[in-house]
Amino acid sequence: SLDLSEFDTSNVTSMNGMFYYSMGLTDLNVTSFNTSNVTNMNNMFYYLYYIEELDLSSFDMSNVKSMNYWLAYCYKLKSLKLNNASFGSATQYSLSFYQLPSSIYVVAKDDNSRNWIQTQLGSGKGTIVTVAELG
Repeated sequence: SLDLSEFDTSNVTSMNGMFYYSMGLTDLNVTSFNTSNVTNMNNMFYYLYYIEELDLSSFDMSNVKSMNYWLAYCYKLKSLKLNNASFGSATQYSLSFYQLPSSIYVVAKDDNSRNWIQTQLGSGKGTIVTVAELG
């Protein structure tokens, strides 16, 4: 278990490989991360094998350009909150959602984000709802 809720990430521009291959993690708290200046999230959550829930609802991804393999190989991820994430600036996103469970439940910011996420997950995979649909 890792609680990083006290980390000040307001000046961080690259989170490349931040939790890369942290296979032993079963719980990760990054709910207070300020990602407004981040441009690189490549491999950030790559192969977090035992993580079942990720709350990334605080993530502002409006400046992220590169997110290759961002959540790849998170085989047990059941729930993903992306309440504030928009992906319009991303130009590099190869396999960003690769090998996630087909039953994953995702909360997306809006319809644009939902459509982008669905494209990355693949047809027929996951349940994606928007913040507005949750009420």
